[in-house]
Parts: sequence; structure tokens; C-alpha cells
Amino acid sequence: MASEWTVGKLKEFNVDFDEADKDKNGTLRFKEIVDLLSKNGYRGDYGQTKRLFTELDLDNDHVISRKEFEEAMKKIPDKKVKEMGMRKMFNAIDKDASGFLTMKELNKAIQDIALDVDTEKISNILIHQCQTAEKIDYEKFLDLYINQ
Repeated sequence: MASEWTVGKLKEFNVDFDEADKDKNGTLRFKEIVDLLSKNGYRGDYGQTKRLFTELDLDNDHVISRKEFEEAMKKIPDKKVKEMGMRKMFNAIDKDASGFLTMKELNKAIQDIALDVDTEKISNILIHQCQTAEKIDYEKFLDLYINQ
């Protein structure tokens, strides 16, 4: 059973489906799926993404219908949905798209937006960052956030 948080994230993906459906025909082509997944924090290479697309395309018509998309989203484990959400948040904070968060970017994000995260965890990440380095990449950010 999906958690309430996961259900909320899956609803966001449905909104993203509508945005990704550029020609508004109710289906997504491969390029639209790539853009949608990237926007939501997916980091697979071309081969992995092509395999995923093939798995999503249940009727082999070379497009993903909303129904196929929704069925696939229900099967994503909570942990993966959370990781995608975290990557999306990380990318939003990483204003210079460097792949690293600086203290300045983290402080600005905390001031500018109401993050849907545990502020104590973010504080601990900031403390860790101050003690160890001037910047932090996504994998380290995720590791610190999840393992606190």
C-alpha cells in the first residue's frame, strides 16, 4: 500500500503528465517521457530509459497512454518515489545547475520556499556541510537526509 506522501507525489506526476503531453493527445512519446522523467529526478541512461519506455508501453503502440502511465506509477516503490522527489528538490535548489549545493544555495532555498522536509534534518546537513566542505552533491545530500 502506497503511503499518503507517495499518493501525493503520484498525483503531482499526473499533473506533470498533462504538462509533458505537448500535443495534448493524451499520450506521451519517448521524448516526452524522457523530459518528464528528467524533470522528476530520474537519472537513467538512454538504454535504461528506452527499456523503461518499452515496459510502460503495455500495448506496444510506441506511445504511453495516461492509463499505462498511471499503472506504472502505482508500481514504483515508495523509496524510489521519495528519491525522485528529493532529486527534484535538489535540482530546484541547485540554481547554477552545477550538481552541487553551496551554503548560499541552501540558505536561499530555506528562506525562499517552504520545503516539505524536516528542517532539523536540513540543519544537520548544513552543519555537516560546514564542517566538511563548501559544497555537497546530490548523492551525499540524499545519503545525509535519508540516514539521519
